[in-house]
Amino acid sequence: MIGMILALLGAIAFIAIGIAALVAPKTSSEQYGLPSTEPYALSLVRALGARDFALGLILLGLVLGKAHFAILLTLTFSAVIAIIDALIVNRERGADARKSVFTHTIGALGCIAASLAIQFGL
Repeated sequence: MIGMILALLGAIAFIAIGIAALVAPKTSSEQYGLPSTEPYALSLVRALGARDFALGLILLGLVLGKAHFAILLTLTFSAVIAIIDALIVNRERGADARKSVFTHTIGALGCIAASLAIQFGL
């Protein structure tokens, strides 16, 4: 039960992050940890937003369908994405982006926590 609630919250978060990136890419680039005003970079932010939006919809569908194994995989792979995002931001900006690296890391830990809770029937 806890795991499914966490997965649902994760789905909502992915959808919200995706919408924010599509609507306000400059702000999203700052929150991501790689601020930019360059048009091509902001187009990539929108593409990442579309990815997150779609991922949120997929996860939401899986939660509503109670597809536990697929949710586990989706959350695990989402954690990998968040960890890679944190490593990229840290490599590019280091100490200047501590808050963003922390945010990506918390996202990864949230995905892992939800996945473990589902796996262990919590």
